[in-house]
Amino acid sequence: MARRYVITTPANQDLEEILRGIADRSSFDNADRFLKQFNDKLKNIVAFPNLGKSQREWGENYRSLILNNYLIVYRVTDELVEVLRVVSGYRDLDTLFEDN
Repeated sequence: MARRYVITTPANQDLEEILRGIADRSSFDNADRFLKQFNDKLKNIVAFPNLGKSQREWGENYRSLILNNYLIVYRVTDELVEVLRVVSGYRDLDTLFEDN
């Protein structure tokens, strides 16, 4: 059975904020380009879920993969890839996940 993916509400909000920021600072074309790159990464993550770096310190089965200056944080189960957050790599990530 092939895995499917889910983008959580916090990850979707992160993505919307990132795209808005790129469009404001640069252009809508660059925001569209980032979204295409994100979708391509997501396809790779679903096909190869262990591709990213293990992030056990944040939570069970957490992994991350870099996209430009951002980190796609996801959790893998037998049937699902759950995208938890899409955050700046400059952010203090340990505090972001300290409640998990």
